[in-house]
Amino acid sequence: MIGSPNTAPEGTNASLSPVVGSALESAGLGDIRDRVLAGERLTEEEGVRLISSHELAGIGGLANWVRESRHGDLTYFNRNLH
Repeated sequence: MIGSPNTAPEGTNASLSPVVGSALESAGLGDIRDRVLAGERLTEEEGVRLISSHELAGIGGLANWVRESRHGDLTYFNRNLH
C-alpha cells in the first residue's frame, strides 16, 4: 500500500476526500477504491463494475486522485479552433 489509504505517493500532495471514500464504499466499490489507492491494476471485471456504477462523483473523485498523484496539481486543456 502507498502509505495511508487516503494519501498519494511520496512527493505528491493529492488526497482522497473522506466523502468520496465513503460514497464509493456505500456504492459497493470500496474494494476497488482500496486497490486503486494501493497502486494495483484493476481487473476487467472491476472495470465493468465501475462503468456500470451510478456513483459518478465518487468515481470522478478517485480518478482525480490518480491524476493528481501522478502529475501533481497540473491540468492541461487542448482547444480545437477548427
